[in-house]
Amino acid sequence: MENPGPLPSPPTIGDSQTAILSAPAQDPRAQFARLELERGIKNGANWFYWIAGLTVVNSISLLSGSDWGFALGLTITQIIDYLARSHGAAGKVAALAVDVFAIGFFILLGVLANKRYKWPFIVGLVCYGLDAALTLVSQAWIGIVIHVWALWAIWVGYRKIQKLHDLGRFRALP
Repeated sequence: MENPGPLPSPPTIGDSQTAILSAPAQDPRAQFARLELERGIKNGANWFYWIAGLTVVNSISLLSGSDWGFALGLTITQIIDYLARSHGAAGKVAALAVDVFAIGFFILLGVLANKRYKWPFIVGLVCYGLDAALTLVSQAWIGIVIHVWALWAIWVGYRKIQKLHDLGRFRALP
């Protein structure tokens, strides 16, 4: 039995990798390329969880009277929470309702994006892009940089799921 030699190193994903991804599923290069796409999709989808989680921390902080928070959370909920503090308990309850909706929405986007649906990436990019515009208006420069970074990561996840779809190997997970 002949030694087939060392396995090729994992390829990077780019337009030139289409031939590798189109190779039979048993080809190690195709397996590596597929895993790279899957990893990129998961990384992009998980940003929705980060946004939701840090929005929870920001909301708790602002509604309890503190003025600190994370730049990655949603700016719209921070503004609503800050304004609600001056409207007593009723304002805080209303702000909390908005926060729960926004946080749940981003968690749902994360769940569905991790199931490899494309539309949650698009909806998330639009929603978080609008939130980034609000951050730009408020001139929170660190927040703008963080928003752009998160948007880029989500975009990369979308492009990788689009690559699978274009190759006809797209299948949403149950």
